[in-house]
Amino acid sequence: MERAGTHLAIEHLFRHEYGKIVAYLTRKFGVAQMKWIEDSIQHALLRAMQTWPFQGLPLNPSGWILRVARNYLIDQFRKRAKNAKDISGLRDELTHDVGSYPDLDNELKDDLLRMMFACCHPQLRMESQLILTLKILGGFNNREVGRALLKSEEAVAKAYTRAKLKFQQLAHHLEVPVGKHLNSRLEAILKVIYVMFNEGYNSISEDELIRKDLCFEAHRLTDLLLDQPLLRKPKVHALKSLICFQSSRFDARIGQEGELLNMESQDRDLWDRALIQKGMDHLQIGYAFGNISEYHIEASIAAYHATASSFDTTDWESIYNGYLLLEKIKPAAVITLNRIVAESRLKGAETALRSLEDTDLKNNLKEHYLYYSVKGDLLEKMGIMHEAIRCYLEAIRRTSNRSEQLYLEKKALKLKNIRLRSHEKTG
Repeated sequence: MERAGTHLAIEHLFRHEYGKIVAYLTRKFGVAQMKWIEDSIQHALLRAMQTWPFQGLPLNPSGWILRVARNYLIDQFRKRAKNAKDISGLRDELTHDVGSYPDLDNELKDDLLRMMFACCHPQLRMESQLILTLKILGGFNNREVGRALLKSEEAVAKAYTRAKLKFQQLAHHLEVPVGKHLNSRLEAILKVIYVMFNEGYNSISEDELIRKDLCFEAHRLTDLLLDQPLLRKPKVHALKSLICFQSSRFDARIGQEGELLNMESQDRDLWDRALIQKGMDHLQIGYAFGNISEYHIEASIAAYHATASSFDTTDWESIYNGYLLLEKIKPAAVITLNRIVAESRLKGAETALRSLEDTDLKNNLKEHYLYYSVKGDLLEKMGIMHEAIRCYLEAIRRTSNRSEQLYLEKKALKLKNIRLRSHEKTG
């Protein structure tokens, strides 16, 4: 296997299997051993990087990682034990062979579900719940978590250490709660899946605008919840609907040169109609039982986009009203920015620019390219080309993703050429 192929295989395993293996080993050996469990999986992944290029991909890569991690973990327990009593409580696990379990894949899935609920313990702050779940079960690095929570990498690392210590004190057993505790923990889990999908859909990776591995993992985790009768809540269906609508545009979002394509420029024939219909089905179920959540509103906004026959026939009034409602129940800078984009389509660029300047978005999103990209677009529509160019250049400086940079560079270059032609005519 080529080294590049090995890295892709390891990346896939890290995203799709890491959380399940952590959950499995945590249930087997205890929450108190989490540090050693994480170290053991990192050791197994490193071993895979060293051996798979020469020996080839194993028939069961996940099982290989699990076995190597478990063996390393057991070795560490034995080395650290001062006497037999120190490991007496783990005796059964030390003697069991992973291969003796009849349906390991299903067991891993069950453990993942338990671990998701354990990480969302109500005595942990919501931010700690999100960081734990994204790091342990989502395989997120500190940079990805930082972008999702608007925190620095250093702050995320410190918060993760604190959250993990608190988690070890609280979560003695991995179990799915019942009754009133179920809904509060489910809320945090849905937030994690939402963040995971968004990071996949608009990645901070320099080379990839869309991280499909993260998006597919969000699909899988939502399906895992819907597989459980107690968890088939309206908001779970609504989140699944939103994910389906957004995923339907995967193949249309990137141009031939690798640049981002906005919705106006996308070829709608490339949109996945089966996924759009699946989104409509889940949204209908989600609305059938009341209890409207922010996921219902976001999915409805996405549905207006997905079902419009063209960009010009999009129901911008409903989309604008949807964002107004969303702002009330889930205030956030990015939501306000999206509402202003819809306002520009409905009421014109000048009105939208006044709305933009009346907000505190410049401070809240000062390091985010989207603020400058939206402002540049509004100025361009108003014919203020030099200011629009300046905004696009500011936006380029604030994104590391090459697809987004190409999109913005093309817009800036187009305006520069227009200004140059205008000067030549007047000259």
